Amino acid sequence: MTTGVLPDAPETVAGRRLFAINDIEFTVAEVAPHARPGGRELAVFPGDAAAVQEAFRRTRGLLTADQLESWLTGWAITADEFVAWTEAPTTTSWTGYVCSGGLDRDTAELASAAAAACALGSAPTDATSFDPSGWVARLMARDVTPEAVDAALARHRLEWTCVRGAGVFARSRAVAEELRHWVLVDGLDLAIAATQAGCPTYVVDGVLADLSPTTLRARVAGARAGELLGPVEAGPGWTLLRLDERAEPDPQDATIRARAQRSVATEVVERAVLRHVSA
Repeated sequence: MTTGVLPDAPETVAGRRLFAINDIEFTVAEVAPHARPGGRELAVFPGDAAAVQEAFRRTRGLLTADQLESWLTGWAITADEFVAWTEAPTTTSWTGYVCSGGLDRDTAELASAAAAACALGSAPTDATSFDPSGWVARLMARDVTPEAVDAALARHRLEWTCVRGAGVFARSRAVAEELRHWVLVDGLDLAIAATQAGCPTYVVDGVLADLSPTTLRARVAGARAGELLGPVEAGPGWTLLRLDERAEPDPQDATIRARAQRSVATEVVERAVLRHVSA
């Protein structure tokens, strides 16, 4: 089986089912021709071969040698091919396409397109001849309406609360507690306290949903502007955050509205996939 970007994929996996729409099965033979190189969605495992192997196995949940061997055999990949890929990760081979996540990505994209076609009343009649172009965009054009965006803004009002503030990372809780004392008791500015303690600072300027770690996000969700929050564990280390400002999302703000539109678009496609695609 030859594709535009890959060398011949193993015939032993060409008929492996990846998903189905109604009674129509989409196999590796239908998905692989849509392969495209690169893409930020692909897993990137830094480090030497041993580190890449460890990260790959952890990501895939292949914790034992038997699990890894079974997984590789299922995709017609030899142990030597896997090791060679971990030494020079690439998506230009069958091994790279599967191990990097390229096959997963292209399967998801084709399934989304097929589900969108179903939602629009044009279910695929044949897996091989199905053209995925444009179906998701047409579904979004129909269902990502101003009313749906407004509803999303209402549902996510807390998550998309705009927050601004200044924070500091400390190597231990004791240091963070000392910084808090300097600010609240001694009246020292947080940035000056951080400099004196040799601790790095950071700025928060975004929405609550993007704030990490989740423990800090939870504290900010219930805080008022002007509060000094923490110490909060931010492994490794601890953090303090001075919340300078918080404001509910403005429905007319272009950035917030774009986030709401993306959220609605994602939900529209996910609903279509749940309704029409089977594993």
